[in-house]
Amino acid sequence: MESLTNIEGVLQLMGQIAPLPDPFQQRIASQLRSEHLPAKTIILSPGETARRIYYVKKGFLRSYFIDPQGREHTTGFTRQGELLTSPASFLLQQPTDEYIQALQDCHLLSLSFHQLQSYYADFPEGNLIGRILTERHYAMSQQQSRILRFRRPEERYQALLQRHPDIEQLTTTVNIATYLDINRETLSRTRSRLLRSSITPKYG
Repeated sequence: MESLTNIEGVLQLMGQIAPLPDPFQQRIASQLRSEHLPAKTIILSPGETARRIYYVKKGFLRSYFIDPQGREHTTGFTRQGELLTSPASFLLQQPTDEYIQALQDCHLLSLSFHQLQSYYADFPEGNLIGRILTERHYAMSQQQSRILRFRRPEERYQALLQRHPDIEQLTTTVNIATYLDINRETLSRTRSRLLRSSITPKYG
């Protein structure tokens, strides 16, 4: 059983939406699974079903898929203090087509799908928190999709920097380029144009 101090981040994330009664907090503390994973660990692969939803207590992770031509496409990055799963696979309990990989040593806290359903059934707050978090994720995904589909490379890169100002220290140029759906040469030119415009991205 995790102490309430050790899961403070999870409780704060949920408590911003609704006050958490003591029985709710105690169940969370008793059910959260703690995992320490080294960098490069794959925690989900195509064909597997996402059985757990994770809170990133420490670390940085990447979600991606590989197309029929063997090219990787990064679909998202998740950092400390955020939730992580393969949404469609988790919510529908169906096999996924994506990978989730730790890019750094990670400390993750997680609940299973069935544990999460018990919070919806047993606590009014559980339903509200689940709905709000799902709505937020959907809205963010829609916004991200529009930016990557309709904006110029400079705007895509700036949007990524707004969310992850230290992205250049956290992952490779290749991963950034596949997220932005551009090649490395275009990414290099994009950085140069931003520098000339006095919008200086943080990279080493």
